[in-house]
Amino acid sequence: MSQSGRMSLKTLASLALLLGTKNGSTSRSLPVFSLLLGIAEQSQALSAAIDANTEEKRLLSRLLVKTKKAQTNASNLQRCLDGVLDQVALQTPQMNKNAQETDFVKLKCKEYGKINKELKGYQSKVPLDSSIYHGYLVKKAEEVRIIKEKMKPIKTKLEGYHTLPPDISQARVKVEEAKMQLNLSRTQSKMLVTLANTQLIINGCMLYQLEKTSESYRMIPRGLLDTGK
Repeated sequence: MSQSGRMSLKTLASLALLLGTKNGSTSRSLPVFSLLLGIAEQSQALSAAIDANTEEKRLLSRLLVKTKKAQTNASNLQRCLDGVLDQVALQTPQMNKNAQETDFVKLKCKEYGKINKELKGYQSKVPLDSSIYHGYLVKKAEEVRIIKEKMKPIKTKLEGYHTLPPDISQARVKVEEAKMQLNLSRTQSKMLVTLANTQLIINGCMLYQLEKTSESYRMIPRGLLDTGK
Protein backbone atom coordinates (compact mmCIF):
# COMPACT_ATOMS: atom_id res chain seq x y z
CA MET A 1 0.00 0.00 0.00
CA SER A 2 1.29 3.43 -0.88
CA GLN A 3 1.86 6.23 1.55
CA SER A 4 -1.31 8.05 0.35
CA GLY A 5 -3.42 4.91 0.85
CA ARG A 6 -2.13 4.53 4.36
CA MET A 7 -3.04 8.14 5.10
CA SER A 8 -6.56 7.60 3.68
CA LEU A 9 -7.07 4.56 5.90
CA LYS A 10 -5.95 6.51 8.92
CA THR A 11 -8.38 9.32 8.02
CA LEU A 12 -11.27 6.86 7.64
CA ALA A 13 -10.38 5.20 10.91
CA SER A 14 -10.38 8.52 12.69
CA LEU A 15 -13.68 9.44 11.08
CA ALA A 16 -15.21 6.11 12.12
CA LEU A 17 -14.13 6.63 15.66
CA LEU A 18 -15.58 10.11 15.60
CA LEU A 19 -18.93 8.95 14.14
CA GLY A 20 -19.10 6.04 16.51
CA THR A 21 -18.62 8.32 19.45
CA LYS A 22 -21.29 10.75 18.33
CA ASN A 23 -23.90 8.19 17.21
CA GLY A 24 -23.08 5.24 19.36
CA SER A 25 -26.67 4.95 20.59
CA THR A 26 -28.26 4.47 17.13
CA SER A 27 -28.53 0.98 15.78
CA ARG A 28 -28.15 2.05 12.13
CA SER A 29 -24.60 3.28 12.64
CA LEU A 30 -23.33 0.05 14.21
CA PRO A 31 -22.47 -1.87 10.98
CA VAL A 32 -20.73 1.13 9.47
CA PHE A 33 -18.93 1.80 12.71
CA SER A 34 -17.76 -1.81 13.00
CA LEU A 35 -16.48 -1.78 9.43
CA LEU A 36 -14.65 1.47 9.85
CA LEU A 37 -13.27 0.33 13.19
CA GLY A 38 -11.96 -2.88 11.62
CA ILE A 39 -10.42 -0.90 8.79
CA ALA A 40 -8.78 1.39 11.32
CA GLU A 41 -7.35 -1.55 13.28
CA GLN A 42 -6.04 -3.18 10.12
CA SER A 43 -4.54 0.12 9.04
CA GLN A 44 -2.75 0.48 12.35
CA ALA A 45 -1.52 -3.10 12.20
CA LEU A 46 -0.35 -2.63 8.60
CA SER A 47 1.41 0.60 9.50
CA ALA A 48 3.16 -1.10 12.41
CA ALA A 49 4.18 -4.00 10.15
CA ILE A 50 5.52 -1.61 7.52
CA ASP A 51 7.50 0.29 10.15
CA ALA A 52 8.88 -2.97 11.51
CA ASN A 53 9.80 -4.09 7.99
CA THR A 54 11.55 -0.79 7.33
CA GLU A 55 13.55 -1.09 10.55
CA GLU A 56 14.39 -4.69 9.72
CA LYS A 57 15.65 -3.67 6.28
CA ARG A 58 17.78 -0.95 7.86
CA LEU A 59 19.27 -3.40 10.35
CA LEU A 60 19.79 -5.95 7.58
CA SER A 61 21.62 -3.36 5.48
CA ARG A 62 23.91 -2.49 8.39
CA LEU A 63 24.51 -6.18 9.05
CA LEU A 64 25.36 -6.71 5.38
CA VAL A 65 27.95 -3.91 5.50
CA LYS A 66 29.51 -5.40 8.63
CA THR A 67 29.48 -8.85 7.04
CA LYS A 68 31.33 -7.61 3.96
CA LYS A 69 33.88 -5.86 6.16
CA ALA A 70 34.36 -9.03 8.21
CA GLN A 71 34.81 -11.05 5.02
CA THR A 72 37.47 -8.59 3.81
CA ASN A 73 39.32 -8.82 7.13
CA ALA A 74 39.08 -12.60 7.06
CA SER A 75 40.51 -12.64 3.53
CA ASN A 76 43.43 -10.42 4.59
CA LEU A 77 44.12 -12.61 7.61
CA GLN A 78 44.06 -15.71 5.44
CA ARG A 79 46.61 -14.18 3.07
CA CYS A 80 48.85 -13.31 6.01
CA LEU A 81 48.50 -16.84 7.38
CA ASP A 82 49.33 -18.34 4.00
CA GLY A 83 52.43 -16.14 3.79
CA VAL A 84 53.57 -17.21 7.25
CA LEU A 85 53.03 -20.87 6.41
CA ASP A 86 55.05 -20.45 3.20
CA GLN A 87 57.91 -18.88 5.15
CA VAL A 88 57.80 -21.69 7.69
CA ALA A 89 57.89 -24.26 4.90
CA LEU A 90 60.90 -22.53 3.31
CA GLN A 91 62.83 -22.06 6.55
CA THR A 92 62.12 -25.45 8.13
CA PRO A 93 64.92 -27.31 6.27
CA GLN A 94 67.48 -24.66 7.22
CA MET A 95 66.26 -24.63 10.82
CA ASN A 96 66.57 -28.42 10.99
CA LYS A 97 70.08 -28.20 9.52
CA ASN A 98 71.07 -25.53 12.04
CA ALA A 99 69.71 -27.67 14.87
CA GLN A 100 71.75 -30.67 13.70
CA GLU A 101 74.90 -28.56 13.37
CA THR A 102 74.33 -27.12 16.84
CA ASP A 103 74.00 -30.60 18.33
CA PHE A 104 77.18 -31.69 16.50
CA VAL A 105 79.13 -28.67 17.77
CA LYS A 106 77.91 -29.28 21.33
CA LEU A 107 79.01 -32.91 21.12
CA LYS A 108 82.44 -31.98 19.79
CA CYS A 109 82.88 -29.31 22.45
CA LYS A 110 82.10 -31.90 25.08
CA GLU A 111 84.59 -34.36 23.58
CA TYR A 112 87.32 -31.72 23.25
CA GLY A 113 86.71 -30.56 26.79
CA LYS A 114 87.19 -34.10 28.04
CA ILE A 115 90.39 -34.57 26.00
CA ASN A 116 91.71 -31.20 27.14
CA LYS A 117 91.10 -32.16 30.74
CA GLU A 118 92.96 -35.44 30.27
CA LEU A 119 95.90 -33.70 28.56
CA LYS A 120 96.13 -31.19 31.38
CA GLY A 121 96.32 -34.12 33.77
CA TYR A 122 99.16 -35.66 31.76
CA GLN A 123 100.91 -32.29 31.59
CA SER A 124 100.86 -31.98 35.35
CA LYS A 125 102.39 -35.46 35.68
CA VAL A 126 104.96 -35.32 32.83
CA PRO A 127 107.73 -32.70 33.27
CA LEU A 128 107.93 -30.51 30.16
CA ASP A 129 110.81 -28.23 29.29
CA SER A 130 110.02 -24.55 29.57
CA SER A 131 111.20 -24.02 26.00
CA ILE A 132 108.08 -25.74 24.73
CA TYR A 133 106.05 -22.64 25.44
CA HIS A 134 105.48 -19.88 22.95
CA GLY A 135 106.95 -17.18 25.18
CA TYR A 136 110.38 -18.85 25.19
CA LEU A 137 110.49 -19.08 21.39
CA VAL A 138 109.46 -15.44 21.08
CA LYS A 139 112.27 -14.47 23.44
CA LYS A 140 114.83 -16.40 21.37
CA ALA A 141 113.59 -14.79 18.17
CA GLU A 142 114.02 -11.38 19.77
CA GLU A 143 117.61 -12.24 20.72
CA VAL A 144 118.36 -13.21 17.12
CA ARG A 145 116.89 -9.94 15.92
CA ILE A 146 119.07 -7.96 18.35
CA ILE A 147 122.21 -9.75 17.15
CA LYS A 148 121.34 -8.98 13.54
CA GLU A 149 120.88 -5.34 14.46
CA LYS A 150 124.34 -5.34 16.08
CA MET A 151 125.81 -6.82 12.91
CA LYS A 152 124.64 -3.91 10.76
CA PRO A 153 127.13 -1.29 12.05
CA ILE A 154 129.93 -3.87 11.86
CA LYS A 155 129.12 -4.46 8.21
CA THR A 156 129.08 -0.73 7.62
CA LYS A 157 132.43 -0.38 9.35
CA LEU A 158 133.89 -3.21 7.30
CA GLU A 159 132.72 -1.63 4.08
CA GLY A 160 134.34 1.64 5.17
CA TYR A 161 137.74 -0.05 5.40
CA HIS A 162 137.80 -0.40 1.63
CA THR A 163 138.61 3.31 1.49
CA LEU A 164 141.61 3.08 3.88
CA PRO A 165 144.90 4.83 3.05
CA PRO A 166 147.75 2.85 1.49
CA ASP A 167 149.07 1.75 4.93
CA ILE A 168 148.59 -1.92 4.16
CA SER A 169 149.66 -3.40 7.49
CA GLN A 170 147.42 -1.19 9.60
CA ALA A 171 144.52 -1.59 7.22
CA ARG A 172 144.86 -5.36 7.32
CA VAL A 173 144.80 -5.36 11.11
CA LYS A 174 141.60 -3.33 11.24
CA VAL A 175 139.99 -5.43 8.53
CA GLU A 176 140.84 -8.62 10.36
CA GLU A 177 139.40 -7.20 13.59
CA ALA A 178 136.20 -6.30 11.83
CA LYS A 179 136.03 -9.72 10.19
CA MET A 180 136.49 -11.41 13.57
CA GLN A 181 133.66 -9.36 15.11
CA LEU A 182 131.42 -10.09 12.15
CA ASN A 183 132.18 -13.82 12.24
CA LEU A 184 131.55 -13.88 15.98
CA SER A 185 128.16 -12.25 15.53
CA ARG A 186 127.27 -14.63 12.73
CA THR A 187 128.31 -17.60 14.82
CA GLN A 188 126.18 -16.44 17.76
CA SER A 189 123.21 -15.92 15.46
CA LYS A 190 123.59 -19.36 13.88
CA MET A 191 123.92 -20.97 17.30
CA LEU A 192 120.72 -19.35 18.52
CA VAL A 193 118.83 -20.39 15.39
CA THR A 194 120.18 -23.95 15.61
CA LEU A 195 119.31 -24.10 19.30
CA ALA A 196 115.77 -22.91 18.62
CA ASN A 197 115.29 -25.45 15.79
CA THR A 198 116.71 -28.26 17.90
CA GLN A 199 114.45 -27.34 20.79
CA LEU A 200 111.44 -27.31 18.47
CA ILE A 201 112.30 -30.82 17.28
CA ILE A 202 112.70 -32.05 20.86
CA ASN A 203 109.44 -30.45 21.90
CA GLY A 204 107.66 -31.96 18.91
CA CYS A 205 108.92 -35.42 19.86
CA MET A 206 107.78 -34.91 23.45
CA LEU A 207 104.32 -33.78 22.32
CA TYR A 208 104.07 -36.76 19.95
CA GLN A 209 105.01 -39.14 22.75
CA LEU A 210 102.50 -37.43 25.01
CA GLU A 211 99.72 -37.85 22.44
CA LYS A 212 100.63 -41.53 21.95
CA THR A 213 100.49 -42.03 25.72
CA SER A 214 97.10 -40.33 25.81
CA GLU A 215 95.77 -42.60 23.05
CA SER A 216 97.09 -45.68 24.82
CA TYR A 217 95.45 -44.54 28.01
CA ARG A 218 92.10 -44.12 26.30
CA MET A 219 92.35 -47.62 24.78
CA ILE A 220 92.62 -49.23 28.23
CA PRO A 221 89.18 -50.45 29.41
CA ARG A 222 87.76 -48.37 32.20
CA GLY A 223 87.20 -51.48 34.27
CA LEU A 224 90.93 -52.21 34.35
CA LEU A 225 91.68 -48.64 35.36
CA ASP A 226 89.16 -48.84 38.18
CA THR A 227 90.64 -52.17 39.28
CA GLY A 228 94.09 -50.64 39.26
CA LYS A 229 92.90 -47.90 41.54
